[in-house]
Amino acid sequence: MRTCTLCNETKAPSEFPVNKRGNGSSFLHSRCRACRRAQCRAWAKTEQGKAVKRRGILRREFRLTGEAYDSMLDAQAGVCAICRQPETKVHRDGGALRLCVDHDHATGAVRGLLCSGCNVGLGSFNDDIERLRAAAAYLASFLGA
Repeated sequence: MRTCTLCNETKAPSEFPVNKRGNGSSFLHSRCRACRRAQCRAWAKTEQGKAVKRRGILRREFRLTGEAYDSMLDAQAGVCAICRQPETKVHRDGGALRLCVDHDHATGAVRGLLCSGCNVGLGSFNDDIERLRAAAAYLASFLGA
């Protein structure tokens, strides 16, 4: 039996996660699985946790560092590459959304940063230039442009 250092409950060793070290040795954590899970979830909701998650998504999905994203954002003056407006959508927790990373789905090459509306619009047209031109011509026929 083992006592969790956080909840002070005595539990079976199977209730404690194994911490594997890089040298091949391992040991049981001092906090039980339930307490570790609660701590990890609480940390993920902090600004630091959100930033770490965002960096991981940028690196994994777009092979982009946080510094590269910030550099692109500065180059675009913090606005969408298409409509030249800042992001207006708000995250469910109340914070402003960041601009979306626009990329070529065939090659994975990053093209720029877009607001949610423009990103969804491009996605709806499957990056098909002819469909986008047809949509522009359609709108122009009603606007007298």
